[in-house]
Amino acid sequence: MQWLNDAALEPGERAQIVAHLGETYPAAGARAWAEWGAAAAVAFLALALLMVRFLRRRRGAR
Repeated sequence: MQWLNDAALEPGERAQIVAHLGETYPAAGARAWAEWGAAAAVAFLALALLMVRFLRRRRGAR
């Protein structure tokens, strides 16, 4: 709401809006799996990139 409508939100209002939307429009079935899968994929890729970077630095130090 703040970005799209340029509406000023008071502290704590964002959490209430998120809770309301989560109760009103819950992710069910395949969509929930897709959201968790996407989050897991991003976490895996970030970890893989950090590991590659670490290994390259370690090999370069020899």
